[in-house]
Amino acid sequence: MQNNPGTYAPFGILSARYKSSSATVTLPDGRPLDVSIFYHATNDLNLAHFDSVLQDGLQYYSRNFGPYPFPRLTLMETPVYGPFSVAMQGEIGLIENIGGWNADLRGNSKADYPYYNAAVVLAGQWWGQQLAPNNAKSSPVITKGLAVYSALQLLRQYHGKDAVTPFLEDLQRTYGWGHRTDFDGEHDLLHANKPHLWEAKAPLLLYNLAEHIGADSVNAALRDFLQQWKFRSDSPYAGVADLYKCLQKHTPGYAKDYLKNAWETSTPLSELKPPVSSLNLTKKQALCRDRGP
Repeated sequence: MQNNPGTYAPFGILSARYKSSSATVTLPDGRPLDVSIFYHATNDLNLAHFDSVLQDGLQYYSRNFGPYPFPRLTLMETPVYGPFSVAMQGEIGLIENIGGWNADLRGNSKADYPYYNAAVVLAGQWWGQQLAPNNAKSSPVITKGLAVYSALQLLRQYHGKDAVTPFLEDLQRTYGWGHRTDFDGEHDLLHANKPHLWEAKAPLLLYNLAEHIGADSVNAALRDFLQQWKFRSDSPYAGVADLYKCLQKHTPGYAKDYLKNAWETSTPLSELKPPVSSLNLTKKQALCRDRGP
Protein backbone atom coordinates (compact mmCIF):
# COMPACT_ATOMS: atom_id res chain seq x y z
CA MET A 1 0.00 0.00 0.00
CA GLN A 2 1.03 3.58 -0.56
CA ASN A 3 1.70 5.79 2.44
CA ASN A 4 0.29 8.83 0.64
CA PRO A 5 -1.96 7.58 -2.13
CA GLY A 6 -3.44 11.00 -2.92
CA THR A 7 -5.54 10.65 -6.05
CA TYR A 8 -4.07 7.25 -6.95
CA ALA A 9 -5.97 4.41 -5.31
CA PRO A 10 -3.50 1.63 -4.40
CA PHE A 11 -5.68 -1.39 -5.27
CA GLY A 12 -9.23 -2.65 -5.82
CA ILE A 13 -11.15 -5.79 -4.92
CA LEU A 14 -13.77 -7.67 -6.96
CA SER A 15 -15.07 -10.91 -5.48
CA ALA A 16 -16.90 -13.71 -7.34
CA ARG A 17 -16.67 -17.41 -8.20
CA TYR A 18 -14.29 -16.74 -11.06
CA LYS A 19 -12.49 -19.01 -13.44
CA SER A 20 -9.19 -17.66 -14.67
CA SER A 21 -6.62 -17.86 -17.41
CA SER A 22 -3.12 -16.44 -17.30
CA ALA A 23 -0.10 -15.77 -19.47
CA THR A 24 3.24 -14.02 -19.33
CA VAL A 25 3.83 -11.11 -21.69
CA THR A 26 7.25 -9.68 -22.49
CA LEU A 27 7.01 -5.89 -22.50
CA PRO A 28 8.94 -3.72 -25.00
CA ASP A 29 11.56 -2.96 -22.32
CA GLY A 30 12.15 -6.70 -21.85
CA ARG A 31 10.33 -7.11 -18.54
CA PRO A 32 8.04 -10.14 -18.12
CA LEU A 33 4.52 -9.30 -16.93
CA ASP A 34 1.90 -11.67 -15.52
CA VAL A 35 -1.44 -11.10 -17.25
CA SER A 36 -4.64 -12.73 -15.96
CA ILE A 37 -8.31 -12.81 -16.98
CA PHE A 38 -11.00 -13.61 -14.39
CA TYR A 39 -14.43 -14.50 -15.78
CA HIS A 40 -17.68 -16.31 -15.02
CA ALA A 41 -17.36 -19.96 -15.98
CA THR A 42 -19.98 -19.81 -18.77
CA ASN A 43 -18.78 -16.52 -20.27
CA ASP A 44 -15.68 -17.75 -22.04
CA LEU A 45 -16.60 -17.32 -25.71
CA ASN A 46 -14.31 -14.35 -26.40
CA LEU A 47 -11.37 -15.00 -24.13
CA ALA A 48 -9.10 -15.04 -27.18
CA HIS A 49 -10.21 -11.50 -28.07
CA PHE A 50 -9.46 -10.27 -24.57
CA ASP A 51 -6.13 -12.06 -24.43
CA SER A 52 -5.22 -10.52 -27.78
CA VAL A 53 -6.14 -6.97 -26.83
CA LEU A 54 -4.25 -7.14 -23.54
CA GLN A 55 -1.10 -8.31 -25.28
CA ASP A 56 -1.50 -5.86 -28.20
CA GLY A 57 -2.34 -2.96 -25.91
CA LEU A 58 0.57 -3.51 -23.57
CA GLN A 59 2.91 -3.44 -26.56
CA TYR A 60 1.37 -0.48 -28.41
CA TYR A 61 0.65 1.76 -25.43
CA SER A 62 4.06 1.08 -23.87
CA ARG A 63 5.90 1.86 -27.10
CA ASN A 64 3.94 5.01 -27.85
CA PHE A 65 3.09 6.55 -24.47
CA GLY A 66 5.58 5.11 -21.99
CA PRO A 67 6.36 1.87 -20.15
CA TYR A 68 3.65 -0.01 -18.28
CA PRO A 69 4.73 0.56 -14.66
CA PHE A 70 2.67 -1.86 -12.57
CA PRO A 71 3.75 -5.38 -11.47
CA ARG A 72 0.79 -7.23 -13.02
CA LEU A 73 -2.31 -6.77 -15.16
CA THR A 74 -5.67 -8.36 -14.42
CA LEU A 75 -8.88 -8.11 -16.46
CA MET A 76 -12.04 -9.02 -14.51
CA GLU A 77 -15.62 -9.53 -15.61
CA THR A 78 -18.04 -7.33 -13.68
CA PRO A 79 -21.75 -8.16 -13.20
CA VAL A 80 -24.52 -6.91 -15.45
CA TYR A 81 -25.76 -4.44 -12.81
CA GLY A 82 -22.47 -2.59 -13.03
CA PRO A 83 -20.21 -0.85 -13.03
CA PHE A 84 -19.60 -0.79 -16.79
CA SER A 85 -15.86 -0.58 -16.28
CA VAL A 86 -13.37 -0.57 -13.41
CA ALA A 87 -9.84 0.79 -13.49
CA MET A 88 -7.32 0.55 -10.68
CA GLN A 89 -3.57 0.25 -10.85
CA GLY A 90 -2.92 -3.08 -12.56
CA GLU A 91 -6.62 -4.03 -12.47
CA ILE A 92 -9.35 -3.42 -15.03
CA GLY A 93 -12.93 -4.65 -15.15
CA LEU A 94 -15.46 -4.90 -17.97
CA ILE A 95 -19.20 -5.50 -17.62
CA GLU A 96 -20.71 -8.87 -18.50
CA ASN A 97 -23.25 -7.99 -21.21
CA ILE A 98 -22.20 -5.00 -23.31
CA GLY A 99 -18.57 -5.70 -22.54
CA GLY A 100 -18.87 -8.54 -25.05
CA TRP A 101 -17.79 -11.57 -23.01
CA ASN A 102 -20.17 -13.85 -24.92
CA ALA A 103 -20.81 -11.74 -28.02
CA ASP A 104 -21.36 -13.68 -31.25
CA LEU A 105 -18.89 -12.11 -33.67
CA ARG A 106 -19.38 -14.55 -36.52
CA GLY A 107 -19.65 -12.81 -39.89
CA ASN A 108 -17.30 -10.36 -41.55
CA SER A 109 -19.53 -7.37 -40.87
CA LYS A 110 -19.41 -7.68 -37.07
CA ALA A 111 -17.43 -4.99 -35.29
CA ASP A 112 -15.05 -6.44 -32.70
CA TYR A 113 -16.46 -4.44 -29.82
CA PRO A 114 -15.08 -6.75 -27.09
CA TYR A 115 -11.58 -5.91 -28.34
CA TYR A 116 -12.41 -2.19 -28.58
CA ASN A 117 -14.11 -1.98 -25.18
CA ALA A 118 -11.20 -3.70 -23.47
CA ALA A 119 -8.75 -1.46 -25.35
CA VAL A 120 -10.46 1.64 -23.94
CA VAL A 121 -10.39 0.30 -20.38
CA LEU A 122 -6.77 -0.83 -20.72
CA ALA A 123 -5.74 2.64 -21.92
CA GLY A 124 -6.91 3.92 -18.55
CA GLN A 125 -3.76 2.36 -17.09
CA TRP A 126 -1.97 5.28 -18.75
CA TRP A 127 -4.68 7.97 -18.75
CA GLY A 128 -5.94 7.93 -15.17
CA GLN A 129 -3.81 5.44 -13.29
CA GLN A 130 -0.49 7.07 -14.17
CA LEU A 131 -1.74 10.57 -14.85
CA ALA A 132 -4.50 11.89 -12.61
CA PRO A 133 -5.89 15.19 -13.96
CA ASN A 134 -7.04 18.19 -11.99
CA ASN A 135 -10.62 18.64 -10.84
CA ALA A 136 -11.68 20.98 -13.64
CA LYS A 137 -14.92 20.28 -15.47
CA SER A 138 -12.96 19.55 -18.64
CA SER A 139 -10.62 16.96 -17.08
CA PRO A 140 -12.46 13.89 -18.51
CA VAL A 141 -11.01 14.92 -21.87
CA ILE A 142 -7.81 13.43 -20.41
CA THR A 143 -9.14 10.30 -18.72
CA LYS A 144 -11.91 9.46 -21.19
CA GLY A 145 -11.00 11.18 -24.44
CA LEU A 146 -7.38 10.03 -24.52
CA ALA A 147 -8.39 6.47 -23.64
CA VAL A 148 -10.84 6.32 -26.57
CA TYR A 149 -8.29 7.84 -28.97
CA SER A 150 -5.68 5.33 -27.81
CA ALA A 151 -8.08 2.43 -28.40
CA LEU A 152 -8.87 3.65 -31.93
CA GLN A 153 -5.19 3.74 -32.81
CA LEU A 154 -4.58 0.34 -31.24
CA LEU A 155 -7.42 -1.20 -33.24
CA ARG A 156 -6.10 0.39 -36.43
CA GLN A 157 -2.55 -0.78 -35.77
CA TYR A 158 -3.47 -4.45 -35.35
CA HIS A 159 -6.69 -4.81 -37.40
CA GLY A 160 -6.50 -2.15 -40.09
CA LYS A 161 -8.25 1.10 -40.92
CA ASP A 162 -11.57 -0.51 -41.86
CA ALA A 163 -11.91 -2.07 -38.40
CA VAL A 164 -12.00 1.42 -36.88
CA THR A 165 -14.83 2.73 -39.10
CA PRO A 166 -17.84 1.46 -37.08
CA PHE A 167 -16.44 2.95 -33.88
CA LEU A 168 -15.74 6.29 -35.56
CA GLU A 169 -19.33 6.29 -36.83
CA ASP A 170 -20.63 5.54 -33.35
CA LEU A 171 -18.57 8.39 -31.89
CA GLN A 172 -19.88 10.72 -34.60
CA ARG A 173 -23.46 9.77 -33.72
CA THR A 174 -22.75 10.32 -30.03
CA TYR A 175 -21.25 13.73 -30.72
CA GLY A 176 -24.01 14.67 -33.17
CA TRP A 177 -26.76 13.89 -30.68
CA GLY A 178 -24.98 15.77 -27.90
CA HIS A 179 -24.35 18.75 -30.15
CA ARG A 180 -27.97 18.96 -31.29
CA THR A 181 -29.34 18.69 -27.76
CA ASP A 182 -26.82 20.97 -26.04
CA PHE A 183 -29.26 23.81 -25.50
CA ASP A 184 -26.83 25.67 -23.23
CA GLY A 185 -24.46 26.17 -26.15
CA GLU A 186 -21.48 23.96 -26.91
CA HIS A 187 -18.20 24.78 -25.16
CA ASP A 188 -14.75 24.59 -26.70
CA LEU A 189 -12.65 21.56 -25.75
CA LEU A 190 -10.47 23.54 -23.35
CA HIS A 191 -13.64 24.12 -21.32
CA ALA A 192 -15.50 20.93 -22.24
CA ASN A 193 -18.32 20.30 -19.82
CA LYS A 194 -20.40 17.42 -21.21
CA PRO A 195 -19.90 13.75 -22.14
CA HIS A 196 -20.31 14.23 -25.90
CA LEU A 197 -17.27 16.54 -25.80
CA TRP A 198 -15.14 14.45 -23.43
CA GLU A 199 -15.85 11.03 -24.90
CA ALA A 200 -16.64 11.70 -28.57
CA LYS A 201 -15.48 15.06 -29.93
CA ALA A 202 -12.06 14.97 -28.21
CA PRO A 203 -11.02 11.52 -29.51
CA LEU A 204 -12.46 12.25 -32.96
CA LEU A 205 -10.45 15.47 -33.20
CA LEU A 206 -7.29 13.69 -32.07
CA TYR A 207 -7.88 10.89 -34.58
CA ASN A 208 -8.51 13.44 -37.36
CA LEU A 209 -5.37 15.33 -36.37
CA ALA A 210 -3.41 12.08 -36.61
CA GLU A 211 -4.80 11.58 -40.12
CA HIS A 212 -3.29 14.92 -41.15
CA ILE A 213 0.04 15.05 -39.27
CA GLY A 214 0.58 11.35 -38.54
CA ALA A 215 -0.25 9.22 -35.51
CA ASP A 216 3.43 9.25 -34.53
CA SER A 217 3.30 13.02 -34.01
CA VAL A 218 0.09 12.93 -31.96
CA ASN A 219 1.35 10.00 -29.90
CA ALA A 220 4.65 11.80 -29.27
CA ALA A 221 2.69 14.75 -27.88
CA LEU A 222 0.72 12.44 -25.59
CA ARG A 223 3.92 10.74 -24.47
CA ASP A 224 5.45 14.11 -23.56
CA PHE A 225 2.28 15.04 -21.71
CA LEU A 226 2.32 11.81 -19.70
CA GLN A 227 6.01 12.06 -18.85
CA GLN A 228 5.58 15.61 -17.57
CA TRP A 229 2.59 14.91 -15.33
CA LYS A 230 2.48 11.25 -14.29
CA PHE A 231 2.36 10.17 -10.65
CA ARG A 232 2.05 13.65 -9.19
CA SER A 233 1.77 13.54 -5.41
CA ASP A 234 0.83 17.19 -4.99
CA SER A 235 -0.73 20.01 -6.96
CA PRO A 236 -0.70 21.29 -9.60
CA TYR A 237 -2.23 18.41 -11.52
CA ALA A 238 -2.52 18.30 -15.28
CA GLY A 239 -5.35 20.08 -17.05
CA VAL A 240 -6.60 20.13 -20.62
CA ALA A 241 -4.62 23.32 -21.27
CA ASP A 242 -1.42 21.38 -20.48
CA LEU A 243 -2.44 18.66 -22.94
CA TYR A 244 -3.13 21.33 -25.56
CA LYS A 245 0.34 22.83 -25.11
CA CYS A 246 1.93 19.46 -25.85
CA LEU A 247 -0.22 19.06 -28.96
CA GLN A 248 0.80 22.54 -30.14
CA LYS A 249 4.45 21.64 -29.71
CA HIS A 250 4.16 18.58 -31.95
CA THR A 251 1.82 20.04 -34.59
CA PRO A 252 3.55 21.35 -37.74
CA GLY A 253 2.87 24.86 -38.96
CA TYR A 254 0.43 23.91 -41.72
CA ALA A 255 -1.92 22.32 -39.15
CA LYS A 256 -1.68 24.98 -36.42
CA ASP A 257 -4.86 26.78 -37.48
CA TYR A 258 -6.76 23.49 -37.62
CA LEU A 259 -5.61 22.60 -34.10
CA LYS A 260 -6.53 26.07 -32.82
CA ASN A 261 -10.01 25.98 -34.32
CA ALA A 262 -10.56 22.43 -33.07
CA TRP A 263 -9.60 23.15 -29.46
CA GLU A 264 -10.08 26.87 -28.84
CA THR A 265 -13.44 27.32 -30.55
CA SER A 266 -16.75 25.50 -30.37
CA THR A 267 -16.82 24.90 -34.13
CA PRO A 268 -18.85 21.75 -34.86
CA LEU A 269 -16.94 18.80 -36.27
CA SER A 270 -18.66 19.04 -39.64
CA GLU A 271 -17.56 22.67 -40.09
CA LEU A 272 -13.86 22.28 -39.32
CA LYS A 273 -11.71 22.83 -42.39
CA PRO A 274 -8.92 20.24 -42.71
CA PRO A 275 -5.34 21.50 -42.94
CA VAL A 276 -3.47 21.49 -46.24
CA SER A 277 0.11 20.32 -45.94
CA SER A 278 2.86 22.21 -47.71
CA LEU A 279 3.51 19.13 -49.85
CA ASN A 280 -0.11 18.92 -51.00
CA LEU A 281 -0.21 22.68 -51.55
CA THR A 282 2.89 22.48 -53.75
CA LYS A 283 1.29 19.70 -55.80
CA LYS A 284 -1.89 21.75 -56.26
CA GLN A 285 0.07 24.83 -57.27
CA ALA A 286 2.07 22.81 -59.78
CA LEU A 287 -1.11 21.31 -61.23
CA CYS A 288 -2.67 24.75 -61.63
CA ARG A 289 0.55 26.05 -63.27
CA ASP A 290 0.61 23.13 -65.71
CA ARG A 291 -3.02 23.73 -66.65
CA GLY A 292 -2.44 27.40 -67.16
CA PRO A 293 -4.80 30.31 -66.43
